[in-house]
Amino acid sequence: MLIRIFLFVLLLVFAEARIYSQEADPFLSGFFAVQQDDGIYLRWTIKAGNTCDGTRIQRFSEGIGYENIGEIPGVCGNPDVSVSYDFTDSNPEKNKTNLYRLEMGILGNSSPVAIEYLVLNDEGFSVQPNPVKGRSRLLFNNPDNVETTLLVADMSGKIVWQSETSNNYFFIDSNFLGSGMYMFTLKNDNSGYTKGKILVVQ
Repeated sequence: MLIRIFLFVLLLVFAEARIYSQEADPFLSGFFAVQQDDGIYLRWTIKAGNTCDGTRIQRFSEGIGYENIGEIPGVCGNPDVSVSYDFTDSNPEKNKTNLYRLEMGILGNSSPVAIEYLVLNDEGFSVQPNPVKGRSRLLFNNPDNVETTLLVADMSGKIVWQSETSNNYFFIDSNFLGSGMYMFTLKNDNSGYTKGKILVVQ
């Protein structure tokens, strides 16, 4: 039991991304999601006195609804003690919010937990979609929510747009930029400078 607690604490300390959790259902004392290098790690605890016949892990897909992505067979829970379970989704939707729930037989469905799975390129950013047509989102690593400045310049080096945020993304609207290639710079006190290019089409 002590080893399990120790490993759980290590997971919380060394997880590279934020933890997302939901208010516990009557039969759960916790259900949370953590982004890791190999996907999204899910962990939940069934309160003592609750049992079910297997647990199906489900992820929401637009236009389809919830689909089974994994299963823990057999009796789940315990009449006398709380029991924890975990599962890793190794193929979450990249740079999108993934919504998960547990289907637990007679206990019913859990409330969903949502987590955005961010995958950045080697330069530390991602533009979705790129080329920019309409509106795109520029994602970057900002775990401490540091004030970050975005500078967008045309190919001559002239700054044509500037914005600030303490989030980990900027929205880029093609209505404010003409068609063509642009260079951008992200800068803050923590990470210094990140540079890249975007293509805008009308």
